[in-house]
Amino acid sequence: MNKYVQDAAASICELDQSDPLMLGRRAENLANALELSATGDLKSFTIRLVPSPKPGMFTSELLPIGTDVPREMVELANCAWRWCGGNRNHERGVGIVAASRIEFARATLASLLWELGSSEEVGDGRPRIEAAIASADWEHADDVARTLWAETLPEESSGSRFMGWCEHWDFSADQPAYNTRSPSREVHDLSTSELGAGIALTWIDEALASQCRGLAFLAEAAQALHDAGLHAGFIGHKEMLETEGQPIDARNREFARKGSDAAHRRSREAKGLVLATYRSGTYPSKDKAAEEMAGKLVHYAFRTVRDWLKDA
Repeated sequence: MNKYVQDAAASICELDQSDPLMLGRRAENLANALELSATGDLKSFTIRLVPSPKPGMFTSELLPIGTDVPREMVELANCAWRWCGGNRNHERGVGIVAASRIEFARATLASLLWELGSSEEVGDGRPRIEAAIASADWEHADDVARTLWAETLPEESSGSRFMGWCEHWDFSADQPAYNTRSPSREVHDLSTSELGAGIALTWIDEALASQCRGLAFLAEAAQALHDAGLHAGFIGHKEMLETEGQPIDARNREFARKGSDAAHRRSREAKGLVLATYRSGTYPSKDKAAEEMAGKLVHYAFRTVRDWLKDA
């Protein structure tokens, strides 16, 4: 196992389980500091450069390497590729795919560390998470991103969990936290929706390369693209409203509000259900209530449900 990850796993087990918020912050900080490498390489597609009308400029598209790739899969891959901006700048597109894999590995490690720290020493919970952490090649994000984590982290899809990770903000820098660390310092001005499209392209590619797991990877890609679309739509409209000279009337405010509602509707509905269930029940503690609801009543992890219960 990677020495840093091994030490991180050992340190997270020493924390007080009764403080899930501290546990969550520690897991995120440990994952943020993980240094690893990635490529933007694809197994099933190659990049074709096409000269543009401007001298010395090119556009690009993805072409399947095999001869039996369905046309719909090629179009889906190119949709994600265009979302990354790869059609306009193929080098940046490759960089975004690589960055998305690195951030996905960090997001996955954070979730595993939290699960490890909150699991009981008795039973099979802790050994199962320890085995999952030990099985991953944490120095190479490509391998982590091409792994299905649904059995180990079943509460949320990998796509939704990853997009939630990318939306965490560094308020001191007034921007998403991934923009203050590598590799985003090298691939400038990354957006959350671009990272979502980058990881979706990885899963589309893996679905073709590993067809026995193809449907699972396509499901994850669909969720990532769905959440990326909601985020891009809301941010795009917000930027339009903030453009100098753009009138922000009541109608525009209502449109922006609806965009925000769409982006967060699922989590708000789940939180409402959790709070209503807790208030109508008789739970010995909020920790016990979160344990009984997470992954059963709602498809969210224990730490998310426990955080919602602060408002109960």
